[in-house]
Amino acid sequence: MTTKPVQLSLFDTANQRIFASVRFVSEMKSVLRAIVKASGLSREQVVDAMNAIIRTLDGKGLAKGSKLISLATLEKWLADEERAQLPDLWGLHVLMLALDGNINPLEVWLGFYGYGVMDECAKKKVELMDLELERERHDKRRRKLKQELMEK
Repeated sequence: MTTKPVQLSLFDTANQRIFASVRFVSEMKSVLRAIVKASGLSREQVVDAMNAIIRTLDGKGLAKGSKLISLATLEKWLADEERAQLPDLWGLHVLMLALDGNINPLEVWLGFYGYGVMDECAKKKVELMDLELERERHDKRRRKLKQELMEK
């Protein structure tokens, strides 16, 4: 089966996301290295912390047949040369837990889709704005009804 080559538009929103994804692996690896470095822990200590979490979670390992993470696996996750090696969701979760809940990798991941992470304060601000907009709609409706009643 042969397919015709297709030229993608540079201006299509979906294609812009695809083109931006070329940077995804390098940016994710960069943020993983940064959070490991910022933790103040050695890579061995990070592995130990991750393995302690895995043991706490009933020994559910990162891969089939593997109960604990190795230093070599963490090194592959952080190395730019290992483009095909990123943690799966479970590995990312355990890594973020080991690094005190640092959510920077999620921010990078969601950023590729135009989304972000909100903390409790940001959620409250959004809820407040929704209430304000709702109040404005009610006030507008109230003024309109009042005007209609006054015209009779």
